[in-house]
Amino acid sequence: MEEQFDAAARLLKLSDVFGVGADGRAEQLAAELPRIELDRRFYGAAADFEARFQAIPSLRHANSLAVRGDWSFPVASEVLGDVVLPDTGKPQNYPADMPTVLGVSAAQYLASQEAARNEIAQAEARPPTARTELDADERRLLREVPPHHGR
Repeated sequence: MEEQFDAAARLLKLSDVFGVGADGRAEQLAAELPRIELDRRFYGAAADFEARFQAIPSLRHANSLAVRGDWSFPVASEVLGDVVLPDTGKPQNYPADMPTVLGVSAAQYLASQEAARNEIAQAEARPPTARTELDADERRLLREVPPHHGR
């Protein structure tokens, strides 16, 4: 029976979470091990893992990394906090121009990059219009503040 490939364990072993101690044995350098989830469809075999991780990201300051979908890591990068790389339905490279991810929504970042590539104009920021007097409904809503608002 063929042994199951554990891509998450392999990534942790290759990352900067572990180092070599004075005695030549592996030692944990990070305070806690980050939780790693790799999509089995794309990281289920050693050859798949090696093809997608040309560079191993720094995980020493990561809480978790969840990779959903087909992502490759062609350049050195750092993961901080909790990071989720979403399944976009197509192969993606871990963004070279975003080498450090601070747990922000990768999907939001990808959407902004797609908008920039397609030259989608950003809405113009304008100051609020001059305030008018409250109408009857607005005055009623102000009087009927829900109890959870702590009045």
